[in-house]
Amino acid sequence: MKLKNIFLCLLVCLSCKSLKPESSCKALTVKKMTPLDNQKMDIEVYFGSSKYGHINYPYISKVVNSKGDTVAKGEMAYYAMMPNTSDVFNLQVQPNQIIDKGKYKIIFIHDNKTCMLRYTF
Repeated sequence: MKLKNIFLCLLVCLSCKSLKPESSCKALTVKKMTPLDNQKMDIEVYFGSSKYGHINYPYISKVVNSKGDTVAKGEMAYYAMMPNTSDVFNLQVQPNQIIDKGKYKIIFIHDNKTCMLRYTF
């Protein structure tokens, strides 16, 4: 009887864990990168799947150019991003950095998960 109860509890616990929505970096896409001036830039990110539910505390940590230089930094935001929506993130451009044509890596963080997104400007 005890073994049956332990097995039942284990089965219930595993079922609950599998129902928890997990987000995926594959559902995130950088739609647009817009330098506003020498100090700020906007990046639009699309979360394109209802399969994963919403994501919490989404933000862009930093933007890295093809040389490996950090050209912009962002700050954590306290909100959720809903599926099949876009949000625009405002970032601070680092001193002496120029946002020009090229390939960029955007470090996007949500739910304590780090995603590396790519964008060619």
